[in-house]
Amino acid sequence: MEKRINDVLTLLDNKSYLRTFFFRFFAMTTMDYIKFVYWSAEKSRTPVIGRLFKFMSESYYKNVHTSAIKLPLKDIEDVILNCDHVSVGPCPCRIIFDDGTCKAPVYTCIKINYFSKMTTKLEKIASHLRKKRGMRVGNKHSKELTKDEALEIVRNSRKHDLIFSLESCIQPYQNNICACCTDCCIELNGRYKFGLDVSPKGPYMPVVKKEACKKCMDCVNRCPVKAISHQEDTITIDMGLCLGCGICTEKCPHEAMELVVDTEYIPSYVQPGFFKMIYICCLTMTVFFFFIYYKLTRKSINFMYSKAEPRESDLIQADSNIKTN
Repeated sequence: MEKRINDVLTLLDNKSYLRTFFFRFFAMTTMDYIKFVYWSAEKSRTPVIGRLFKFMSESYYKNVHTSAIKLPLKDIEDVILNCDHVSVGPCPCRIIFDDGTCKAPVYTCIKINYFSKMTTKLEKIASHLRKKRGMRVGNKHSKELTKDEALEIVRNSRKHDLIFSLESCIQPYQNNICACCTDCCIELNGRYKFGLDVSPKGPYMPVVKKEACKKCMDCVNRCPVKAISHQEDTITIDMGLCLGCGICTEKCPHEAMELVVDTEYIPSYVQPGFFKMIYICCLTMTVFFFFIYYKLTRKSINFMYSKAEPRESDLIQADSNIKTN
């Protein structure tokens, strides 16, 4: 599937064996894998071996799971409207890393197209096992969505100033929409906490319309990565920190900010060729080796996914059920 959304965004999907393998692997080990990614980021600061972990983390993010592009709400809405299938589940990062201070909604992880169809099927199987055996399998609040329901969830996420990422599993095929906070997101922590070359900015950059700006400081206070500041009576944007997420432009009460296309960051939609796929397979095998070592030396936390419950800020209600055909 290939759908042109706008001048900077094309929606791509693929059902290859390799991609399906990654989907199933990640769906079954999500929580442990995210903790492993955080551990790898920490290891990147270790003398000598740190370079290996840094290369592995950055290469895996850019080529396999995940290569995320930051987008404004309007583009995310257009992505949802052009999808064949959408579903929702809890945000693994928020489950793992929230220390009790994060008030953002949890059920914000929007799966799309083939990945959504596959995970919805797995959730239905898990729901059947749960009912039949009394097991805690899957997450009982994960469910298939209508497009209107998905739009409501992303709009509610934006009310909490969450950053939207359109993720790819094997670049450039997208599979997921994330709504991230800087407190919990593993990818944003990789960039801002550990200095890794991950979580790149999107294809937009904010521009201040000086004649309309009232210096109300709303954009300064709401920027999730503190890229906007007030200096010498001027609103300044640090493009080295900015993600191009669009929050500042969407929230400005005076419409004094606008997004313009930054052509340098328009994503490439070149499909991986034979040699690129060989590289991806070798890279994945290397990461998998380290992941197995990590799993053998630590207790699994995958059970946390099935225990996730909606918060007051969620639109997913506690009595929601998985839709059945």
